[in-house]
Amino acid sequence: MIDRTGRWVLSVFCAGALFAASSTALAQPHDDALRRDLVSQAEQARESGDHARAAELAGRAAALRMSPSLALLLAQEHEQLGHLVVALDHARRCTADATSDTGLRNRDRLLGICRELTDVLSRRIGRVTVRVPSDLARATVRVGDRELPAAAWGVAVPVDPGEVVVQVRDEAQHYAETLTVRVAVGGSAEVDVPSPRVEVAHVRPAPPPQDPVLRVANVQPPSAPTQAGAGAGPWVLAGVGAASFVGAGVLWALHGGALGDRDGACDARGCDPSSVDADARMRGLTTATNVAIGVGGAAVAGAAVWFLVSRLGGRETERGRPTAWVFPTGTGIAVGGVL
Repeated sequence: MIDRTGRWVLSVFCAGALFAASSTALAQPHDDALRRDLVSQAEQARESGDHARAAELAGRAAALRMSPSLALLLAQEHEQLGHLVVALDHARRCTADATSDTGLRNRDRLLGICRELTDVLSRRIGRVTVRVPSDLARATVRVGDRELPAAAWGVAVPVDPGEVVVQVRDEAQHYAETLTVRVAVGGSAEVDVPSPRVEVAHVRPAPPPQDPVLRVANVQPPSAPTQAGAGAGPWVLAGVGAASFVGAGVLWALHGGALGDRDGACDARGCDPSSVDADARMRGLTTATNVAIGVGGAAVAGAAVWFLVSRLGGRETERGRPTAWVFPTGTGIAVGGVL
């Protein structure tokens, strides 16, 4: 019983294998016929000057079965299209296959053509070296239409001559950079991918100091002099005003220096943290300059009023005579008077 079952299983297995072999044998002639037709159409397209169509049809035929002669056809058509890197790959494939197939028809002639084409294309292609910084170790790098694996970073890779576009993407760091370099025929170029820009932490600038308010001290005015005329008071007050204007000029010069420090700490990539201190110092000097100008103007105006009132008033009693005074305070000086 066991022997009968074993023989039956063996018969079924053999029948299946025979059927599969016959199916493959039947499909092979059909594929070869289709391949020959595709090669014929590719050669016709080449003769008519339609190299793009010839390369497409030859590629379809190669998908069924590659051969040294078909590899040579693909290399020649891609060379006509300017696809030198692809053409070089097919020329090398033609050389390798023709070298290993000793029974190939017209082997020596075909091998000579493939070797010569390989040598010519090797001298015409360009090469690009892409250097990627270590902080972009997980980035995606594309050279033209091809993705460049990390193993090829920093190594000269073949490219078609002309403008070569290098794209670098790192989604995790929100980094994207596109660089374009021109490569001459047989030349080389290097591309250094810039590191991600370090964003300067946003520091809220300190609020500008409030303009100090001049407060008139609640003091009794000094006794008016008994002698006629304004005396030295207006001139002293005018001197204070002039000194304030000089101080304003000095403060404005310091303001210019702080402004230069702030602008010098910034460039197209961002601002150095020291720019914040320079900006705050510049704002403070602006306020101090305005205060000094205000004090100087008030002092000069008070001196003028004092002088005019004294000249016009003539000799009066000590109690009813118009007087003016200047009094130092914690934040500046106070100007006052009595008419």
